[in-house]
Amino acid sequence: MEDRCIICGSSSLKLCFRLPYFNVLQCSECGIMFKSSVLEKDKQEELEEVYNSEKYWGNPQRRAETVNYDLHHKRVRIYRRILQKLADLIPQRGCLLDVGCAKGVFLDVARREGWQPIGLEISSFASQYARDNFGLEVFIGTLGEAPWPDASFDVITMLDVIEHLIDPSSVLLQARRLLKAGGILVIETPNARSILHYAAKLIYTLSMTSVKWPVFQIYGVGPEGHVIFFDQNTLIYLLNKNGFEFLYSDFDAMGQALWRSATLVERLAGTIDNVGSILFGGKYHMLVFAQSGERSSNLQLGD
Repeated sequence: MEDRCIICGSSSLKLCFRLPYFNVLQCSECGIMFKSSVLEKDKQEELEEVYNSEKYWGNPQRRAETVNYDLHHKRVRIYRRILQKLADLIPQRGCLLDVGCAKGVFLDVARREGWQPIGLEISSFASQYARDNFGLEVFIGTLGEAPWPDASFDVITMLDVIEHLIDPSSVLLQARRLLKAGGILVIETPNARSILHYAAKLIYTLSMTSVKWPVFQIYGVGPEGHVIFFDQNTLIYLLNKNGFEFLYSDFDAMGQALWRSATLVERLAGTIDNVGSILFGGKYHMLVFAQSGERSSNLQLGD
């Protein structure tokens, strides 16, 4: 059976990177990039098992997401900025669903800002942590299994989630169903046109594909983790395809979004991201705001 793009269905795929456990492909029609591993049968179920494993949540990067989080932590400041932009769009704070809520830190910050927070998480461990430590309402499962009726939420957030999905269109359709007319969708994901992506590709190409570690830093060393890679144009295409209207985007440097204590390589990458993006544009993290259905006349776009 011929391989096809997981977004637009085109069979016109080109090879970007050939790596030990997967290849990175790009669709010539819509421009989306993804790992070849997503074309395997039942891959989403396999990925969900990974994200629900003790090994995944035992990673030091995730152990820092605890009830004792620092309000001044860089990541929390990003959360608060997201919520301020939402408040500009929806002054009357309503019900907010965070898809892939992890241990619940973002939802706790949202509650402090006056939102009515609800979480969705496939990991039973993370869900239980959010309930026990933050007293949050969290449903265990996927968006397609969610128990809420149509038009239940004013806002749905997906922070560092969409890059893990092999069928993001179906997830966005479910999100649109659950949003009220004019509701807001917020997606945070790495930007595939960042200076770090270009640098990794340049090193890979100039070395005649022999130097792969910068590519591993961007795309991962295995077939799991991030499996689909968006830039602003491909994400807008996906949003429009599934009934959302793009509002605006915001970009952030890699180093500002890390929970963990960065390694030397990560600190170097953060410096390149900060300095390079000033010179050439294209920071690593992309934050996109979109709206379901027709734009309400009383919504005011943020700066």
